Amino acid sequence: MPILAHAQNIFITAVTVLICLLEIMGIVIICVGAIRDFVGYFTGRNINIRLDLAESMALALEFMLGGEILRTIIAHEFHDILIVGCIIVLRVSLTLLIHWESSHLEKTQK
Repeated sequence: MPILAHAQNIFITAVTVLICLLEIMGIVIICVGAIRDFVGYFTGRNINIRLDLAESMALALEFMLGGEILRTIIAHEFHDILIVGCIIVLRVSLTLLIHWESSHLEKTQK
């Protein structure tokens, strides 16, 4: 039995590290996209700043959503699963809203 408990601890640790990595990737994507578009705004190089920033945010939300899905694996109680489920619904809603806005911006710019 201690071997099973040890394996479970290793699994939970590995999933927790993956969750942190996915969330850090999302944060980095948002920061890099925001800095790129901020500089592009003042240099005048980037015409589609809103579209590029929206795409960066959507991509970052996809990474963070992957982290939340992994978080459901290690949730032990129904209350934890409910909270993670609500976070997933919010992030999916934001992603869909950003994709809708991006497609709307692309249509208006053509």
